[in-house]
Amino acid sequence: MLFYSWQKMLYNMVRPLVRIGILLSFLFIQNIQATTDFSIHPGKEEHFKKNKRNGDRIIKKTGTDTFAPGIAVVKTGDAVDPSGAPSCSTIRYTYTVTNESTEGEALENVVVTDNILGVLPGPPIGDLNNNDILDFGETWSYSAFYDITPQNIEAEEVISFATVEANLFGQPDVEVSDLSDPVDVLGDEPTVVNIRNCKPQIALRKTSEAIDAAGGEGCDFIIYTFEFLNQWEVVLENITLTDTQESNDPIPGPGSGDINNNGLLDPNELWTYSAQYVITQDDINAGEVINQAMVEANVLGQPNVIANDVSDDDSFAGEDPKETNLIR
Repeated sequence: MLFYSWQKMLYNMVRPLVRIGILLSFLFIQNIQATTDFSIHPGKEEHFKKNKRNGDRIIKKTGTDTFAPGIAVVKTGDAVDPSGAPSCSTIRYTYTVTNESTEGEALENVVVTDNILGVLPGPPIGDLNNNDILDFGETWSYSAFYDITPQNIEAEEVISFATVEANLFGQPDVEVSDLSDPVDVLGDEPTVVNIRNCKPQIALRKTSEAIDAAGGEGCDFIIYTFEFLNQWEVVLENITLTDTQESNDPIPGPGSGDINNNGLLDPNELWTYSAQYVITQDDINAGEVINQAMVEANVLGQPNVIANDVSDDDSFAGEDPKETNLIR
């Protein structure tokens, strides 16, 4: 009986220690899960995905938590000149760089590179303490101008992107990078600037009338009337009008429409030319004369940016040749 009592007393002493050991083991397992369970750390999953997308290194911090240095660049563009006015000569790009680190890490050696402009010069706007370090909470801004090419105008848009690279402050072997997006720090879409309005648009309409020598209806001459309209927002120059019936020699003009007499086809100006054709016996035998005209011009000061159009017989939109009936 005495031995049993001693054994029971020993059991009662050890049992609480066993319970404490089980509880500590449970808490330890829960702590390990907490470091990888993104539901316990709201927002960490997005940072992890972003840094994984960018190829950034995920670094172990002292203890059980993790952190990820990160960076992002957003690139926008507008077809404007340095004064901010709409332009078909330049595009102004703006680059916004942010420190996306999860634990407030600072970044240094920041370099922004554009695929069509190269490395962007600094210093950027936004380095509040002028220490050349992208501190947590700082937003750096760069800007640059791109010269629009005739190829861009023909394509009606300019597509480009930028990358930003940096390293963790004091740790040059820890690199972070990002590919630009026009809107979202987590996106990777290129920046597209629409310059459709920069593509020259000129429209040509050609009408005709067969007359006799006295000016009445007949088969001696054909009087052609050519009208063309500048449907663009920019001035055109070096206008050349030709017709297949006139051996493609330029037709002189305009007879009317150059409102300010500057020799330039201004936006929405309608110029009118006229030409006379002598009807031949072959034309009479054929019963009709079929021909077509073409107008060509270039943007003022940009000889490589060309606008042209083939005539239509009754509208500015089509390209039907003119058929003049000679059957009387």
